[in-house]
Amino acid sequence: MAVNILSSYLNASQVPYDAKLYAVNLNDLAELGINSNKAFTYYEDLNVDCVENHTTYVWREELSLNETGGILTNGTYVYQAGVIANGIDYGGRKFNFFPKILTNAEVPGLDSKVDLAVYTDALVIVNQSIADINAEIANKAAKSNVLEKDNTTEYLPTADYHPTTKKFVNDLVNEVPTTDVVTAANALSIVEIFQNGVKKQITVSNLTNEYIRKAEHSVVSVSTSQSIALSTTFSLNIIKVVNPGLTLTILFPPNPVESQICSFTTLTNTVTLIAGVSGTASFDPTFAGAPTAGYSVKYVYHETDDNWYFTR
Repeated sequence: MAVNILSSYLNASQVPYDAKLYAVNLNDLAELGINSNKAFTYYEDLNVDCVENHTTYVWREELSLNETGGILTNGTYVYQAGVIANGIDYGGRKFNFFPKILTNAEVPGLDSKVDLAVYTDALVIVNQSIADINAEIANKAAKSNVLEKDNTTEYLPTADYHPTTKKFVNDLVNEVPTTDVVTAANALSIVEIFQNGVKKQITVSNLTNEYIRKAEHSVVSVSTSQSIALSTTFSLNIIKVVNPGLTLTILFPPNPVESQICSFTTLTNTVTLIAGVSGTASFDPTFAGAPTAGYSVKYVYHETDDNWYFTR
């Protein structure tokens, strides 16, 4: 039954007159209540606006068997036979709340050539919760803080972990001479040296002056006959023979490198020397014998024939 209203209503609050047309949460529509009593308050093609996702839902019958897209928690609701309201027979019909599909005429400014399904998909994306959108934005780098792939503006890195552009690297490479250029230095040319971490400068002419020379060396005192292994890290070996009549077996470095120099000197007493076997190298000539105090020899290693050659 319809009733004529002679004047309009003025709602003094923000509460809608018909709460059925307005849902704060999507869950309010998804649940039909005890014994599905809400289904008997909804009429066919009822439009309800949901504030949570800003979407309009329609209470309507399924358009096809097992149509998807409805939001009822327990699935499509089937009215019992004999349910008739306002002249509409609901008996045996399957209803659900479905998102309202807008027609071109209902979308202001929508080009008739635009596929409405595309618009609807876009609408779903737009209606994502603000919290989700903000979370996605938080995980994105600011445009002003990244170097984009299509960048055409010069960028110069200034910190250790700044990115570099292809042009920046190419320019550095182009600054490196393609061939070694060697020029003669005159007597006044400056040579930089470092001493105890401090950079100093000397002239080329100063390089011709003789200064104090230092050499790493080893000093060993022996009082009994034994084998002496010469140093493998530096060239000068001094052997002090404390007692006379000793016999010493001299062992050269077992794994020499090309051009390595090794020398030894015996001091204080006469001693019998034996060229011991150390590694695979041979001696040319050997140093075996009974030299007097002050005996000194120096050998240089030649890798090609695995020989220690006497030089002094």
